[in-house]
Amino acid sequence: MGGRFLLRDGAGTRANHLDFTSALVLTYCDGRHHPHAIADAVAGSLDHADRDALLADVQRIIQTFAQEGVIE
Repeated sequence: MGGRFLLRDGAGTRANHLDFTSALVLTYCDGRHHPHAIADAVAGSLDHADRDALLADVQRIIQTFAQEGVIE
């Protein structure tokens, strides 16, 4: 959808629009990856030079997912 992803809950009652970075982060939110490892994986996929800024973004994205009930 225009470079954005649509994430729906199992019942189809809620939907969240995700940008590419958020969608990529979500693929690593399986309870086995630490935020630092997620940031490293995302940095490699996006060729992102500022790892500290990316780590802060990843932590913010994960926190948002948790607050919205997307992840536990």
